[in-house]
Amino acid sequence: MKHLSIILAGGAAIALTACSSPAEQSAPAPAAVAAAAEPSGTNVPKPAPTDNLMKISCADFLETAKVAVDTGNAQAAAAAQDELANDLTWLHGYLFATRKGDIAVLSQDWMKATVARVHARCSAARDAAATSLFEVATS
Repeated sequence: MKHLSIILAGGAAIALTACSSPAEQSAPAPAAVAAAAEPSGTNVPKPAPTDNLMKISCADFLETAKVAVDTGNAQAAAAAQDELANDLTWLHGYLFATRKGDIAVLSQDWMKATVARVHARCSAARDAAATSLFEVATS
């Protein structure tokens, strides 16, 4: 497993167990190539309103990010880091399908850039509790 450190606004860092680096990736997996080649609409996920990612607010994300950097509680920090990594992996898969493969490969660089972008947008949200993380992350 690889670990990825992400520096957030204010200097806090999140360490995520991450996928391989771009240098270690040569070509998309056959399943990813096959999924991208599917006729339009046949393999595109449609998030349900009850999907957990659809219910997460920016306030939830910011709180999870805060716990993820809590050096006083390693177990809670690890659980929060796992939650963030799982959400990023789901998000990448969703974006890969909806954009028909027109997205950077799932890598440490992609995760780092996505967390930084989402953290900045959620931090700037007028009402973080009413702002959907899914909408921020996919825009």
